[in-house]
Amino acid sequence: MDLMLINGKNYTANYGFELMFDAILLRHRKRVFDKVFGKNGLNDFESVLDIGSTSDSGSASNIFLTFFKKRYVVSVSDQEMPSEVKSKFPHVNFVKGDALNLFFPNGAFDLVFSNATLEHVGNRLNQKKFINEAIRVCLKETIIVFPNRWFPIETHTKLPFLHFLPNKIHRKIIKFLGFTDLSLEDNLNIPTKRQVNRFFKELEIEKYNIYKIKTLFFTSNLVIHFKH
Repeated sequence: MDLMLINGKNYTANYGFELMFDAILLRHRKRVFDKVFGKNGLNDFESVLDIGSTSDSGSASNIFLTFFKKRYVVSVSDQEMPSEVKSKFPHVNFVKGDALNLFFPNGAFDLVFSNATLEHVGNRLNQKKFINEAIRVCLKETIIVFPNRWFPIETHTKLPFLHFLPNKIHRKIIKFLGFTDLSLEDNLNIPTKRQVNRFFKELEIEKYNIYKIKTLFFTSNLVIHFKH
């Protein structure tokens, strides 16, 4: 099976239909952007921090960076960006860093944005740290988009319903099916809305929202929206 690079590793199955899945993902991410920013706009944001850029150069990869043109944009990742990615987004300053321990000061960016990264940072403690850091370096708004655990198809393996099983069982099955990397908590750990709400409670943060993005009548993504 063909795979797409995520965080420098082959994680997402394409089953030989990479161009088709890439086109679907591109349309979906454009729609997500319109849903997230269409009503809010970008006029209030002069500086943007994107967390979780990937070294993959597919048409849908890092696509949100294209939408943030005409602004000061920094994108932080745990990997070095190849020249083809840098040339694709000349307006972006790519830096290597740790999303759980960002080296930026408090309130460094008007907007802090992340898409499809929260589920790749490891255990629940790491996910809570990720959210806390994204809020800490934010001056105005933090927006974190991640897949809905209860969407019928797990978007990395493209397999239906198996991810509804308890984590231990799900990991054993997908490892047996050949998804060794995805079977590891460090590489894929999709939180539920309830778990994210628990993170905010533990962080003692009250003024936030979590809203849904629908695909084919099902909730495909959840969006954390925090506003100072």
